[in-house]
Amino acid sequence: MSEAGSGIEGLRHQSAFARYVAERLGEADFKLVDVGCAGGLASGWRQFGDHLAAIGFDTNAQEVARLTALETNPKVRYAAGWVGLPESHPLHKAIRGRGPWHHWTGERLAYDRTYDLRKARAAGSEARSIVAYLDDIRGRTWATRPYGDLYDTDYRRDAQGYPPSPQEVAQALEGEPDRIILLPAYLEAAGFSDADFLKIDIDGPDWEVLRSVAGMLGQPSLLGVSLEVSFYGSHDANDNSFHNMDRLMREKGFDLFGLSVRTYAAAALPFPYMDKHPSMNSGGRPLQGDALYMRDLGSRTWSDLANAISDEKIAKATALFALFNLPDHAAEMLIAHRKRLARLIDVDQALDLLVEEVQSDLLEDIATNYRDYTQAFEAEDPRFFDRYTANNDRWSRALTALESQGALLQRAQQAEHDLAAARAELDRRRAITVGAAEDADDSIYRRAAYAEARLRAIESSTIWRATAPLRKAMRLLRGG
Repeated sequence: MSEAGSGIEGLRHQSAFARYVAERLGEADFKLVDVGCAGGLASGWRQFGDHLAAIGFDTNAQEVARLTALETNPKVRYAAGWVGLPESHPLHKAIRGRGPWHHWTGERLAYDRTYDLRKARAAGSEARSIVAYLDDIRGRTWATRPYGDLYDTDYRRDAQGYPPSPQEVAQALEGEPDRIILLPAYLEAAGFSDADFLKIDIDGPDWEVLRSVAGMLGQPSLLGVSLEVSFYGSHDANDNSFHNMDRLMREKGFDLFGLSVRTYAAAALPFPYMDKHPSMNSGGRPLQGDALYMRDLGSRTWSDLANAISDEKIAKATALFALFNLPDHAAEMLIAHRKRLARLIDVDQALDLLVEEVQSDLLEDIATNYRDYTQAFEAEDPRFFDRYTANNDRWSRALTALESQGALLQRAQQAEHDLAAARAELDRRRAITVGAAEDADDSIYRRAAYAEARLRAIESSTIWRATAPLRKAMRLLRGG
């Protein structure tokens, strides 16, 4: 599940559990850093309500101004600029701009071909054949390797931190919208060095930005990180690739808790697009995705880290797990840290809320509370097994039952049509026969009354109410 705007794949829009936790944070806020916030903060973050404090960064100054004007939470602010590394920064000199696009597919993808065809149509010229198109692409010079055959495999430098200087911190909040924003300096100046969550999605030097906050990644206060990752690249330590990011995140004490895969088809034989515009396809090679890294504070391995942070931080970590569709790990946190969390929340009530969320995608609930749910699991209730087949069978039965009510649905639709037509005719007659005898429109009144009575009878019938969820399912499947 993804969100429009600056959303993250897997982040829920709603979570009763996260809202419950947020309401009990006392004076503490949930601090979010969103690098690449065009479209606005994902709605899931709003579950923290008045306890949400955030800084959103984007290169589009107009978008930042728009978001600022719309924002109603005084703790949420936006900044325009290019989050990255100044040319004089030692880390920038080490990378030398080599990372983001090594081994990129070089216009061989279906969406590149679509844009090429659109360009030809707009110019009124004849489009090239796919053979001519690919011949042209293969004939171009495309540097797939950094500086020929020279690779940097010194992975030890990845974790090297570069704390901002006092001067960089002092000047961090100043400058024009097109300035380079050194993230560590900006966050320190803004009082966000102890942020709870960091999201980076800037379609380019994500790896540079991530490496620039190596010091922040090492702080126990940072509970989670979401990254847009690339599944292409070489073994170069500076490539903007998933394997480099994953290695660094694990070195800093994070574990991978979520990974989406976006596939892109080759232009030679495209799969259909998943969106209204040319982008990812229903098939093809994995090129990009979103990765979620969290502190595994329910594990004994990280017990020392859990002991080093506040009870409020523990509570926020449980809320993060719930927001990212990981209610199982949120429950583990509640059990592992019950004594600490009991100071803030009713742990048993919180577990019951998580039971609702773990069943949110089921057509029928197994239980309404944590005790009954776990007892059903321990008894090996059949509903815990073969959910794939069970859900498919249930959908099939639901749709079959819905189709059998086709005549009823047609009657209801016809009744709605008749009622609308009768009301329109009645309004028209009233407009042109003002002051006429009341019985002059009697037939119209009777037609409207009959149609409305027929519609009300259908809507109040047992079969109509019983098929309500089936009709909803049919609309969802048909995209209506």
